[in-house]
Amino acid sequence: STADGDKPPEKVDWDCAMCTEEDPKSCLYSFDAEPNTKVVAPLGTDQWISLSALNRLRRTDPTKVEPMWHSRYSILKSWFADESEFSMLQHV
Repeated sequence: STADGDKPPEKVDWDCAMCTEEDPKSCLYSFDAEPNTKVVAPLGTDQWISLSALNRLRRTDPTKVEPMWHSRYSILKSWFADESEFSMLQHV
């Protein structure tokens, strides 16, 4: 559940974009992404994170992934679990 005891994190699909000079993306973790960087966000939001930063964070300290989105979304179970319909792993 969330830190303030509200509802538990929700499963969420993801959106992917390419950051370019013409279409820059502001990221949660590293401010503005460099041009030609792949970024992902919970679908329907503009809360981007570079795919490389998310993957690095997931591998080095997974406890910090969901707090990036204020524990609103179940990112690890939605995006990185084989059984999830929203899993990114099916694309790698």
